[in-house]
Amino acid sequence: MTSTYFESDPPFEEDDERRSGCSRDHRIDCVQEVVALIVTPEGLPLTHEVSTGNTADAATLPKASRR
Repeated sequence: MTSTYFESDPPFEEDDERRSGCSRDHRIDCVQEVVALIVTPEGLPLTHEVSTGNTADAATLPKASRR
């Protein structure tokens, strides 16, 4: 799980996933999106999920466990 930020000015389209949130990069001035990658114990990727930038980490677990 990580996040990436965008150095751009809101507002964005309503369906855009970029939102203000708890930035791991401590960039409260930038909007972000959350990226989750599910891998095997060997590190091989199984699936990924991209969520809006204001999504808490704990909120991503139920979605990921259904895959």
